[in-house]
Amino acid sequence: MINASKRLRFNTIFWKIFLSYWLVMVIIVSVTFVAVTLFADRDRWEMERRFAAQTKAQVLVTVYEHNGAKGAERWLHRRGHGRDHGKDSPVYLLDDEFKELLSKPVSAHLKQALADGDTVYFENNRPRSVQKILGQDGRFYWVVGLVSRDHSHRRPRGDRLAPFFPFKTLSGFLTLLVTGMISYLLARHLTSPVRQLQLAAQGMGAGNLTARVAGKVVARRDELGELANDFNAMADEIERLVSTQQRMLRDVSHELRSPLARLQVALGLARKAAGDSCEKDHDRIEKEVERLDELIGQVIALVRLETPGQELNKTAVALDKLLGEVVSDAQFEAASCNKSVELEATPVADIQADPELLHRALENVVRNAVAYTAEGSSVSVRLMIEGGQQVVTVRDQGDGVDESSLGSLFDAFYRESDARDRESGGYGLGLAIAQRAIVLHGGQISARNHPEGGLEVEIRLPQ
Repeated sequence: MINASKRLRFNTIFWKIFLSYWLVMVIIVSVTFVAVTLFADRDRWEMERRFAAQTKAQVLVTVYEHNGAKGAERWLHRRGHGRDHGKDSPVYLLDDEFKELLSKPVSAHLKQALADGDTVYFENNRPRSVQKILGQDGRFYWVVGLVSRDHSHRRPRGDRLAPFFPFKTLSGFLTLLVTGMISYLLARHLTSPVRQLQLAAQGMGAGNLTARVAGKVVARRDELGELANDFNAMADEIERLVSTQQRMLRDVSHELRSPLARLQVALGLARKAAGDSCEKDHDRIEKEVERLDELIGQVIALVRLETPGQELNKTAVALDKLLGEVVSDAQFEAASCNKSVELEATPVADIQADPELLHRALENVVRNAVAYTAEGSSVSVRLMIEGGQQVVTVRDQGDGVDESSLGSLFDAFYRESDARDRESGGYGLGLAIAQRAIVLHGGQISARNHPEGGLEVEIRLPQ
């Protein structure tokens, strides 16, 4: 199964920057290329069209001078400008006095346009070209509406669309490649420090207090470099505070063991001296001493589990057998409270684990369920294989936990205010120790309210 965090996601900052810059650069280059190509091609085409029309107009005048009006008409007919082909757009040939030489009616508007020296004459809202030609006899002629059929106003579709597809050429491919490389390098330059910051933050969140941002990122002189240095300073302070707290808890816990041992000795001497007269008081003192000793032991265990670099003494462990021992011990304790513990275990393969630490984790979860299940009910413990993992579920028949408190059950010294208060027993350390131990084994632990009532804790361990 692919981890979701490892999948290629196009909604990250890197891809947003990369694709945005690349798209903008491609658009700019493409528009520039198209504009230059389009206008250059249009100017070239316009010059060729005018030159061809001017040349044909010169030929028409020459034919008229040598063969007369009929010869000029025949020449126009052969080129598609005859009377049958040009009824809507006839070709006019006028002398310098604006007299039409091919016996075609001429409007006053056309004469006025020629008199004004216009190079384009509009007839029926259609532009008509106007050429002024010098004949061989020294007179000027006006040719109106004669264009080259090879350079018509309507350009071929392929020629008109060709400038809009520059990437079919080598230059287009190189443009795409170069802009893509520039965008990639820019996006990487901006997001690589962010990625390193993210990895360092994930390491801190996973409990690695030595995680830092290193390399070229901290040497940068921009805002990202400053952010990396600020992160490292913050991580140094967090590591110092956590280390100080753990050292204080460890030292205080160890220091408490000595007066506690002396208190137990003094209690034994007091029992002998007082006899049975103060037995009830002595029993109460002894019970509180035992609870204090248990609390100190759990605090020491928790501090050890939270110490960075904790190494496990792993060996082959049969989880079904280990769970059977835990349930057997818990059943003895539950029977005294009119409760029971039921085990349903599937035979499973051995796993590599620290047997003592894993035993403590499972015992804490099961004993926690026994403490909070209703009197006369049973705690259900199941072991099965699911998704390539060995899954242990422990469900009690208690009142459950408020949904808003489920995420805090595995925090140290946390107790749910209603159903799971101090009078129910425990110090809010059992599930915290279990959670640290399971995580050290590469597993997961979670809690949820069962639909049929009670709290269900699920432990997943890799095979």
